Amino acid sequence: MKYGTWLKKDDDRAEVITKPKKNPRTYRYPFVRVSDAWMLTRERAWYTEHALTFAAGGLDGPLVRKQMHPEQTTFDDFDDRPSEYRRVEVASTATAD
Repeated sequence: MKYGTWLKKDDDRAEVITKPKKNPRTYRYPFVRVSDAWMLTRERAWYTEHALTFAAGGLDGPLVRKQMHPEQTTFDDFDDRPSEYRRVEVASTATAD
């Protein structure tokens, strides 16, 4: 059975594949092309240093280790302060007499 580490690359996708010698499991670490760089498709902690080093040596661009969610265009969506573009409703503070 074949074992080792190799890089499988298309135009806009790449994958580092690791097959340990004494382990029947195959590990896959995917990347996608973003402009001139390669972006991790999962969180950074999921990738091993071996996979990142192997990818950095075989890919034709830098690795982008942080990923912003595609729908996150500004930080306004994550800001809990009132904004002139958002409707703010204030809870009633009236008390019963």
